[in-house]
Amino acid sequence: MTVSASPIVKRAYGSIPNSASCGGHTFSRSDINTAINTGVNDNNSGSSPSGYPHAYYQYADEHITLSCNDASDYLEFPLENNRAFTGGSPGAYRAIFTEDGEFCAVVYHASTSDNSFAQCRY
Repeated sequence: MTVSASPIVKRAYGSIPNSASCGGHTFSRSDINTAINTGVNDNNSGSSPSGYPHAYYQYADEHITLSCNDASDYLEFPLENNRAFTGGSPGAYRAIFTEDGEFCAVVYHASTSDNSFAQCRY
């Protein structure tokens, strides 16, 4: 019997910040890396817990600065402390990255009245 598993994408910390502060909530480099790795793996395997990862669209009026190479597609994946998102309510925080796992930004929904994002501080 042959058992096959999804490949695990491991990436170096590279340009991921040491931490990100999002409206008073802080995420570590490890938290951000976990979200990106899980998002890339889920995207590659076709898994999408609660619809994530999905496309991230950069809107000029949100003033989000992406620190990655220009890509045709950006993805967003829920960001949690000390664990990977596996489904359910995604919360307000997201890691933004390219399809190959390059870090772009950490953002959050600062308002409950709309779906816009604000940039976290690094």
